Formats: sequence, C-alpha cells, structure tokens
Amino acid sequence: MASLKTPLKVTHAADCGNVPPTLNVQMDTVHDGSLTLGGNTVHSFGDLARKSELDDLARKSELDDLAKLSDIPAPPTSPQLLFRYDWPGTSMHRYDNRDNWHTFGSNGAYLTHTPTLTKASTLLFVHYKISCSTDWIACRLKVNGAEQKSTRSINKGGYVSVTGTWIGALGPGSPEIKAECRASGRIDLSLDFHTKALTVAIIG
Repeated sequence: MASLKTPLKVTHAADCGNVPPTLNVQMDTVHDGSLTLGGNTVHSFGDLARKSELDDLARKSELDDLAKLSDIPAPPTSPQLLFRYDWPGTSMHRYDNRDNWHTFGSNGAYLTHTPTLTKASTLLFVHYKISCSTDWIACRLKVNGAEQKSTRSINKGGYVSVTGTWIGALGPGSPEIKAECRASGRIDLSLDFHTKALTVAIIG
C-alpha cells in the first residue's frame, strides 16, 4: 500500500491532556481563505490579492522607468579629427593654374581627403585656408563632387588670403572632400607667411 503525505498532519503527544498537539503543513499548500491563529488573522486572500496588485504596479513602474531611459538621447559624439594638412614651412612651391582648378599637390594629395564613414548620418566640419602671393585667387570646397557654394572665397592684391568652412551631414560611404583654387597666374607659396591647410573633423 502506498504511503502519501497529507497537506496537514496533527501529532498528539503521549500526555495529550497536558501537551497541546502539533500541526505540521507537510506539503506546499494554496490557502484561498483567511488563516487565523489564536484569534489573530495571520494571512488572508485579500492580502495576497493586494500583494499581487502591488507587484504588478512595481513591474509597471520598472517598465515605465526603462521607457524613460530609452527616451534619453545618446550623448553627443566627441569631436574626432579625421585629417589635417598643414603647410610644412617655407619650401619653394609655385603653381601655374591660370585657367584650371587646382588642389595644390600631386593628384590633389595635399588639400584632398576621402574619409570612410559608417554611420547612417555623420556630421562633418571642413575648413580650408590658403595664403599666397598672386594677383587674384578664387577658391571653394567640393564634397563628394558637389560644390559647396557657401565656401566660395576670392581675394585680389598681390598678397592674398582665402578661407572657407562647411558643416554638413553625410551618409555611409567614402566621399571625396577637397579644396580647389583658380588664380590669375602663378601662385607663390615660398614666403614665411604663406600657408595652405585643410581640416576635416567629425563633430556629431
């Protein structure tokens, strides 16, 4: 014959007249009603229901807090310098580009940069500066083949200086960024105050 535990077990002492019996809960028991011991309500079904409601509210509050956290915008991207060309000094460089746009270097290597962008949108800062000796000079920035008209700059008078800045967002890819110029004739970059520079940086 099989022996099974009962939910409740009452054990009587040998001297049951003087020693109270012992009640043991032998199994996991679901108690739907109220439990009263010595006239005092230890637990009731209403308490359990309220506890369940409180647990549900706590979980909802946690989910609300997580939702609020997801609404907080990500911190801004720290500026990151991608490319910087600075004129090395007073080397003798002269360029003749009366009729053609020029980028001041072999195959445009000096004032041209092609970054690799991977994000859906990358905010770039691009700046160029050219100071030289010539009668007049006109310069601009091109980004991915498109002229950025806001970067047009022109100067005239023998000692000339031009500069331009572009800020814009680009998608993933490898866009070519370059500064190019036209001049009245030969461009002289041989004196100590002459310079040419291009800076490309991520700002967001």
